[in-house]
Formats: sequence, structure tokens, C-alpha cells
Amino acid sequence: MFTFNYGKKLSLKAKTVIYAENAPVSPNDETVYFIIQGKAMIARRTSETFFRMGMAENMLMGLQDSFETPARLTSAITLEDSEIYSWKPKDFFKNISVDILLARATTFSLCRELRFLNEKRERSFANGADETEGKFEVSEDMSTVGALYGLAFQKENEAIPDEIVAMFGKTFEAGETIITENDLTDEIYILYEGRVEVSRGGTSICTMEAGEIFGEMSHFEKKPRAATIMAQIPSKTLKLEPKNFNVLYQLRPSWSINLLKSLSRRITAAYARM
Repeated sequence: MFTFNYGKKLSLKAKTVIYAENAPVSPNDETVYFIIQGKAMIARRTSETFFRMGMAENMLMGLQDSFETPARLTSAITLEDSEIYSWKPKDFFKNISVDILLARATTFSLCRELRFLNEKRERSFANGADETEGKFEVSEDMSTVGALYGLAFQKENEAIPDEIVAMFGKTFEAGETIITENDLTDEIYILYEGRVEVSRGGTSICTMEAGEIFGEMSHFEKKPRAATIMAQIPSKTLKLEPKNFNVLYQLRPSWSINLLKSLSRRITAAYARM
């Protein structure tokens, strides 16, 4: 299903420590892991006990540690004999640039980890392994596809074309709610000007700046909104239906890389709040 390149495949016995919490992390080491077969657990020590999360096949471990922090946020150990693929961070991003299904699976994995962290809910294997969809629904409107194609390949420091703003632009005033927690909507937003606040249960979680993508968790997980997002200052976004976002996601690898980095930053912030 996936094409693995630029790293190496590991065959690990049950109860093998993959990495330890607080261990130093170097960008020159293989620090990103993807479970091909088997099960593992990540854990983080809290003030009272450990927070644990089961990791099944097609799940990613260690990405946020690889460029967000100088030391491991969690420990990881195999629960059974497992096949795991490992990369250096730069090689991981190179791999997902050429395999859109792997990019989608790893994005789903980070969405799931972030949701469980925000809910402070440990993840077990009671319901079996999670599955990700292998197919993309993409827009069949050729005028829309053409406009998105142009957006995908424009330089990142260029202004958003007027054509794109007319089709997808959505402006929010300071204090205006963009997404409401538990809503059953699935639009994805690209913030290209301004700043937004992310909150859950009335508690502020983090802020997001221009260049960030949000709203993706409901798309990848097919679940209600995990948080409320409100404009802190006047903000401009591109509001995309999933079928339109998928056009960008497939055409330009940097969109999936930026999304994974954004999720990793939010996961790091969630661990810091524990």
C-alpha cells in the first residue's frame, strides 16, 4: 500500500524500547517511526502517573520530537513483535513528498494523537486498529481544479491570486468564531493573514499564525470539531471543502509537509499542558 524509501525497516521484538522520554534528539539520527505491523505504546510521565497511548499499524511516532524539541517528549516501546520503518526527519519528509497515501496515513495518525491528548483520554486497542481511507474525493469542477492547480504551484511568498480569493476567500473580524467545538462541519481553512485562537471547553489551547492550516482533523477523522477557533485579530482565510483541499494536498508536497508540521507543533503544546 505504501512506498517506503530513504530510511530502513526494523524488526523489533516485543518489549523493545524504541526511545526513552527526555533522551536527546538529533536531526542526523533516525527519529521518526511508522508502524508497518504490530503494536507499540507511547507514554509520558505526568505529576501523578503515566499518560499512555496505544499505537497500532499505520501510525506515526516521534515526528514532533524531531524538529520541535531537543529531547523526547515520550517513551515508546513495542507491545508485540513489530515491523517498523524509521527515517531521519528530512528523509521522512522526502518520502511523503512522493507517496500521497503515506502522507495521508501519517496526517491521520497525528490527528488521532492530538485528539486524544486534547481530550486527556488514553488510547487502547479495544476497538481494533484504526484504518485510513486510501481514496481521495477530489473536485470534478475543472474551473475550480484549474484555479487550485495555479495556487498549488505559486511561490509561497506571493500574494493569493484574486481569482482564488473570489472563489474561496473568507474574512473574519476580531472576536468572530470560525469553527465551533462539536460542530459537524468539515471545511478546511488556510490562514493567510491574521491570527486565530484555538480553545477547547472554553480554555485556550494555542494560537495560530498566517501560513497555518486548520480544520483538518474533522476531515481526516470524520468526527465532530475538536475545538473552537476564533479570530484574535482581523483575519483572512481560504475556506475549502475537503474535495478541493485534496487537490492541493496531492499537487504540492509542501502542503502536506506544512500540515504535518502544524499538527506536530500542536501535539508538542498539548504534551506541555499535561
